[in-house]
Amino acid sequence: MALFKNIYDRAFFDLLNSSLEVVIPHFDKREFLQTIFDADWEQRELKQRMRHISTILKNYLSNSYLQSVEQLIIEHLKYKGILRKV
Repeated sequence: MALFKNIYDRAFFDLLNSSLEVVIPHFDKREFLQTIFDADWEQRELKQRMRHISTILKNYLSNSYLQSVEQLIIEHLKYKGILRKV
């Protein structure tokens, strides 16, 4: 039986990391993955995994909500060529 919690697999993180490398200066994807896939990862359920990912990701972002949004969304859209100027 496929579990929703397994949506967060290596393929998901490969895609996420490719975006994060573009928008977060000095992003260390190896360190990020080691922190995500800790000793408790397999036992976590979907919402626990979501919370864990968001907690770890916060360590790479600005303390400012607006700056974090700009890092994650606006810079990614600029990189993809979807957004020209902001």
